[in-house]
Formats: sequence, structure tokens, C-alpha cells
Amino acid sequence: MAYLLSFGIVAALFLASISLYRYGNIPRQHILVTLSVLTAWCFSFLIVFTIPLDVTSVSWNVELENHLQSNIATIGNNRNYESTKYLVTSI
Repeated sequence: MAYLLSFGIVAALFLASISLYRYGNIPRQHILVTLSVLTAWCFSFLIVFTIPLDVTSVSWNVELENHLQSNIATIGNNRNYESTKYLVTSI
């Protein structure tokens, strides 16, 4: 998941830079104005990219935890069944 986050950060910075170059007048603006607009647009794009990533990773972890708990319960039930089967056949 770390590679998706780093890809999102790079993509947000790239899109913010392209948008600033396209819609801004960089040679006529002060450098602080350009950097502040770049930072604001970068954070805006980061929100767009990271919220779906956060939602999918949380839902993936919940489903994985539920799957592991159901497997543990199944293994426990199989052990009880096997031990009962051997107990019944030995009598």
C-alpha cells in the first residue's frame, strides 16, 4: 500500500504543477504566491487521491480480519469434530 500512497503524492504534485503552469502566469507572479498556490492545489489533489485509498485499505483490512477469524473458527470446529470421531470409534 505504500507504493500507492507514494504514487498518489507524485501524481498530485504533477497535476498541481501542470495546472499551475496551464492556468497561472508564473513569470509575472511572486515566487511565494506560486509556491502557496502549488501547495494548496497539491493538498487538494492529495485529498482526492488518498480518501479512496484510505477507504479501500480499511475495508480490505476488515474483510481480511473477518476471513482469518472464520478460518480459525473452522479449524477449531474441525479439531473438535476429529477428536470426537476418534473418541466414538475407540468405544
